[in-house]
This record gives sequence, structure tokens and C-alpha cells, in this order.
Amino acid sequence: KSANFTQQFAHNSSSGTGWVATNITVDITPTSASSKIYVRADYNIWKSGSSAQINMTLYRDSTNLGGSYYGFGEFAINAAYALQHNLAYNDSPNTTSQITYKVYARVQAGHHFNMGVNNVPTNITAWEYST
Repeated sequence: KSANFTQQFAHNSSSGTGWVATNITVDITPTSASSKIYVRADYNIWKSGSSAQINMTLYRDSTNLGGSYYGFGEFAINAAYALQHNLAYNDSPNTTSQITYKVYARVQAGHHFNMGVNNVPTNITAWEYST
């Protein structure tokens, strides 16, 4: 399954630094409970300010698949800058029910970020495979 987005997603963190659901999401229904799911999201991201730090993670439904604080890592460059970014994860959901994978992000308080800047296409794909 794959989903493409061309609409920009913007978030302004005036007070909190909690995880924010972006518009990058895909649904998949595994055919077997023993199936593995490989998920990859590709997007560009822009952050405000030289001191702003962004963390990115991937959720399966309501479960954060990355670390509770850093997610899958931190994006911190000493300038307001846009770059192409991706995250990928091999998941073992152990279900045959529909799953929703969604990219979440958070930015340091007082800063903001945009994804899909200038309507550059964003993509998320989930592949089911067996081992």
C-alpha cells in the first residue's frame, strides 16, 4: 500500500513539545498474523531557527514505534533549512486487522516546522512480506 500527498503540513509549537500527528499516513491489512510490514516515509521538512530541533517517529495505530523522546532521531541543523528526509521501520504487528501507520513529529517549544514544503510530494509505503 502506498499513499502520496502534495499538501503541505505545518505545525507551530508555541508552548508544548509533544508528538503531533502529521498528514503522512497509510493503512494496510496483513493477510497473515505472522507477516512482517516494512514501512518507509519520504518527505521534505523545514524548521524555523538555528536552535530548533525536530524529532520524527512512526506510530502503528496508537503505538509509538520509536523511542518515547527521540523517536527515530533528531533533525538539528544550525539554520532554518529544508531537506529531504526519510524514516523506515520493519514491524511485526501480529494481526490480520487493518493497521494505520502515521508519521509523527515534534519541535522544540517556540519553533515551527513544515513538511511537504512548496508542495513537494510526500510518500509513505507499507509492504507486507513473510520470512
